[in-house]
Amino acid sequence: MILNNIYKFSQNRILLAILSLFLSATVFGQDKLESKETKTIAPSDTIPYKYGLRIGIDIGGPITMIIDGNHKLFKGNFDARVYKQYFVSGELGYEKYSSISESLKYTTDGSFIMLGGDYDMLGYTPGRNDLLAFGLRYGFATFDQTVDEYRIQNGYWNDDTHIGNVETQKANAHWINMRIGLKVEVLHNFYLGLSGGVNFLFYDTRLENFDNLYIPGFGKNKNNKSFIFNYTVMYLFPFN
Repeated sequence: MILNNIYKFSQNRILLAILSLFLSATVFGQDKLESKETKTIAPSDTIPYKYGLRIGIDIGGPITMIIDGNHKLFKGNFDARVYKQYFVSGELGYEKYSSISESLKYTTDGSFIMLGGDYDMLGYTPGRNDLLAFGLRYGFATFDQTVDEYRIQNGYWNDDTHIGNVETQKANAHWINMRIGLKVEVLHNFYLGLSGGVNFLFYDTRLENFDNLYIPGFGKNKNNKSFIFNYTVMYLFPFN
C-alpha cells in the first residue's frame, strides 16, 4: 500500500515536471523567434549544426526497480543528426514484469527495440545545443509470457472456482510510437532528457484465451494503447 502511494505520488511529480519543461521550452522557443525578427538570419547552409552520435541510458528503469520489486527494466538509447534538424534515433532494452492479484498471476520477460527519427522544433540557437523534438518510431518485442495462475469463479455465490495455469510460451509484438521530448545540454556534450509518448499496438501473438497484458518496451496494454515516459542521461560524441 505504501509503495503504491509512493508510486502514484512519483507519477504526479513526473507529470508536473514534464509540463514545466514543455512550458519552459515553449517560452524559450518564443524568445528565439522574437530575437530572429531583430537579427539578420544567416543562410541555412552556413549554420554550424553540431553533428555527432548521442548515446545514453534511461534512468527511469533503476527508479522503477526500487519502487516495484516485481519490475525490472534496462534501456539504452541513441540519436544522431543526419541533416540539419532531422535525427535518426532509437532505443533497445530488456524488461521483466510480474503481476500478482487474487484472480491472475502472470510474468512477462523479454527484449525490445525501437527505431525511427526525430525532428528538432527549436532549430539552431547560437551558443545552445538543446532540442525539443517530435519523434516517430517502430517498435518490436520478443518475449516469454507465463500465466502462473488464474482463477475463474462460477455460480451465483461464486462458490465454484476453477484454478488453472498456462505454461511459458513465446510471443512477439509490433507497434508504432509517437513522442515529444526535451534534451538539455547541462555540461559540455552531456545531456539530460525527458520525453513522453503513446504506443499503438498493431500486431501481436497471444496465449490461448489470454491477451498480452504487458509487453516489454510497450508497457501495460490497454485497448492496444499505452503511455510511456523516459528520463535519460546522454553523452554526445561529436563528428565536427
